[in-house]
Amino acid sequence: MRFLTDSTTTTIGSFSETSPVSRSFVVVVVNPFKLVVGRLLILLSLLAVTVTSDTIELMLSENDLNALGDLLAKPPRPLLFCAKDDEDWASSIKASRSLGPQTIRFAQYNVWNSADGPDWADLRSKLVLGLLTKEQPEVIALNEVRISTNHSMFHDFCQRLNDDTYQGVFAPAMVHADGSVEGVAIFSKIPWKAVSSRALHFNRHQTRDLNRRVILGVEICLDHSRCLMVHTTHFAYDEKQRFGNAYSAWVFMTAFGLRHNTEAQPILLGDFNSRVEADSITRFFDSVLRLKDPAALKTTVENTYCNCGRPDQNCTLSVRPDRILVYDALEVTEIRAGPSGPINGVCPSDHRALFATVLVY
Repeated sequence: MRFLTDSTTTTIGSFSETSPVSRSFVVVVVNPFKLVVGRLLILLSLLAVTVTSDTIELMLSENDLNALGDLLAKPPRPLLFCAKDDEDWASSIKASRSLGPQTIRFAQYNVWNSADGPDWADLRSKLVLGLLTKEQPEVIALNEVRISTNHSMFHDFCQRLNDDTYQGVFAPAMVHADGSVEGVAIFSKIPWKAVSSRALHFNRHQTRDLNRRVILGVEICLDHSRCLMVHTTHFAYDEKQRFGNAYSAWVFMTAFGLRHNTEAQPILLGDFNSRVEADSITRFFDSVLRLKDPAALKTTVENTYCNCGRPDQNCTLSVRPDRILVYDALEVTEIRAGPSGPINGVCPSDHRALFATVLVY
């Protein structure tokens, strides 16, 4: 464990960030899974899946499955944290919570990395953070969070959301040609007990989508007996890459639960990059983890992607790649999309935020 205590160039795994870093940032590298455990999980998962031919298992070759075992045998991705400086923060938040049934609001938001769309630092950041602070979800999952040598989107979220008693964690997925790093993040008002992340399976021969993908998981607990395993990810837009992403995400989620809390109920938030509502990815997670897509049960499904702000395309909301998949034993009392289109002529993102309220007994 290393503590970042001042403004410096800090190397984290294979990338570096040059920016002022507060004393609340911590880099943690967790102990790796052993190779035998990774291979065993793959074998067990193959035995457990009894799904139809259009699902993920049959889309993966033997080499793909071997690569998944190798992937789990590698160390987890380094993580970048930000948290409140107040040492009593976690205990005070936990003490304020009711022992009875409690609602938790989740937000899923692809925030359109700072290299695309209207300017992030001066325009979009205020709109995105304004929406999140207005809605005040207990847990926020973010995709396309970028850290470059001259600006850090994660730092922006930390500075604003820490004021509202969130703790945050960033997991890097890839390094771009310009040296910037992109990944996913989770911010939570509920203290977490465990955090981990993994690179998702990548097929280097499938050249349509060369972006690397990652999954990030946190275990949040209302008390000693009511815990949730919350995960976020951003799948590939290439179909075969996306199948490999989903399969390795399932293996990670299973291993994370087995390692930390087998009684905790899973939730998966992310941009699935799917253009089909009842797609095989969603059906797969329903089959293997009993994760349901509550938005698909609504009479009118609110689409979330529009390419807003690009001159060659309009902002027609035609698909819903964003998902909040919830364990079927949990009750979802509300799910809805956030505002769409430009605000004062500026698009906050090319996605709408997706919000879900879950009742935990």
